[in-house]
Amino acid sequence: MKIGCFLEGSCQTVDTYTTKDAELLPCTITEQTPTVIWAEIVVGDSITVLTYQSGNPPLISISTEEKYNNFNYTLEPTSFNLVILNVEDEDGGVYGCSPFGSNPTTYDVTVEVLAKPTVRYESQDVDVLDVIVGSSYDLTCAATGARSLSDLSLVWDPSLVKKTPIIITPNGDYTDYSITSTYTAVRGDSSITCQLTGYVMQGEINDQRMELISHTMNLNVRYAPVCTMTIQEGEDCRVVTLTCECHAVPEVITQYSFFVGSNTIHVGTSNTFTVSGVYGTSSSFSCSAANAIGMVTSQMGKLIIATQFMTELHLEKGNSLGSERTKVISHCM
Repeated sequence: MKIGCFLEGSCQTVDTYTTKDAELLPCTITEQTPTVIWAEIVVGDSITVLTYQSGNPPLISISTEEKYNNFNYTLEPTSFNLVILNVEDEDGGVYGCSPFGSNPTTYDVTVEVLAKPTVRYESQDVDVLDVIVGSSYDLTCAATGARSLSDLSLVWDPSLVKKTPIIITPNGDYTDYSITSTYTAVRGDSSITCQLTGYVMQGEINDQRMELISHTMNLNVRYAPVCTMTIQEGEDCRVVTLTCECHAVPEVITQYSFFVGSNTIHVGTSNTFTVSGVYGTSSSFSCSAANAIGMVTSQMGKLIIATQFMTELHLEKGNSLGSERTKVISHCM
């Protein structure tokens, strides 16, 4: 059982956290100090951790108890310091340094326990999630068995919409946290990160510590084809080649369709199609493409080939892609 710092008049409080590389507890000595004892103070007893005896060289011994396997020391002319390496939850306690002939120095070491969150979708922990642009997903970030020197919270990065209040559940000496938010997939997203926040020791959060209090879920963002259509006249001005240029995830396009007005003129697996007999006509062309996610129709392109052998190509406004107008003087004039 741990003795609280309030029982020790000269006790100093040390706040640390799990996985910290090293926590140093200083103890002052002089060249005349013959012996020093570092001990963990428990109810009704003390357990020796380190001893120092002056000499040339000085004699130093470390406890062989398994609990203190990660304990070490630094020795300088004016100090004999206890060092806790790779701090663990069990390292919390009250430690006293007693130089012979001097007043003891006591430290109450409190360890905040870092808990790495997980991200859950449909009650399953996930590291990678396939999402479709425009679709929404309820994601839960959960951290189990955390303990901090201050109140903790969970946050998403980037911020997700429709966030539900954080759920805090006592778990013995620890606390469980969870929060659920709705994510709507958009092109360009690659990951979502959830992390615990609210630590007193924010100034000591480095890359290593951030890795231990956060979880990044990678996203495979998929979307239906986004297409534009180009129209290229043939050399004899009687044929045109329609090209449906698309990008999509997954990239495999399973079907291309070409239209004159609202009428389908061709369906196939090639993104080009040649139309004959267009001399002296005015036609509006468009195309669509499909992958595993769905099918999307391109903007409309109007081709006017007059008997004067002048070719004009107009790209009319279609969907939300805007509009533009291009005039091309044909080589057939």
